[in-house]
Amino acid sequence: NLRYANLGTCATLNGGGGTVADCDGYPNNNVRYDSPTFGGFSVSASWGEDDIWAVSGRYAGEAGGFKLAAAVAYNESTDENGPGGVANVGPNFSAAALQIGGYLQHVPTGLFVYGAYGDEYNNTAGSLEPEGDNYYIKGGIRTRLNSLGHSVFFGEYGDVNDKLDTASFNSGITASQLRQYGAGVVQEIDAAAMSVWLSWRHYDAEATCSAAGTCAADANIAVGNNQFENFDLFKAGALINF
Repeated sequence: NLRYANLGTCATLNGGGGTVADCDGYPNNNVRYDSPTFGGFSVSASWGEDDIWAVSGRYAGEAGGFKLAAAVAYNESTDENGPGGVANVGPNFSAAALQIGGYLQHVPTGLFVYGAYGDEYNNTAGSLEPEGDNYYIKGGIRTRLNSLGHSVFFGEYGDVNDKLDTASFNSGITASQLRQYGAGVVQEIDAAAMSVWLSWRHYDAEATCSAAGTCAADANIAVGNNQFENFDLFKAGALINF
């Protein structure tokens, strides 16, 4: 009864939307302000539902042969009904998430690196559910090998720790780790404003259960450390920009 998705949620969403590193990624009813951009910097703020609020800052610029883009965001939710009406954990629900990302590219060589980090805070009164975190890094090169357009080669690695949904925690799971690594290639076709890609990603995970009866009945796993069956995902696709 335990799935990879149970180990890749956000405290602020509690299984109701978004995923691992996108802890504010679902439609809701908000009032939002986006500032003008000054010197590459901009900020945003939003509030809505009952209650969810968020603030964020962004920067994008280029200097000395380098492109740089960065973003930081913080969101907090005390909405007992959860995103999309999904029930959370009662009237004392309170959770928050911090998300940071950055991209750096050396323009002359095309070498680039992207990194992201997320940390969640479970402020719900009386809750013993662990506070999870995650990080992700991708690196590669964007180069021109043919007349079609640039070719992009990349490798990636990500790690997600203790980002359980409440149902899994209530079934007796007290710790988890979800890992991924992979590689891919993207070919840009300038004449068609098109990108074609092929990628591979490997996943493995483990979960620790500490409550014998509940683990067996609810999650159908044993007490102690449980290894998930590994799997590999291959993706191919194309995108045309209009």
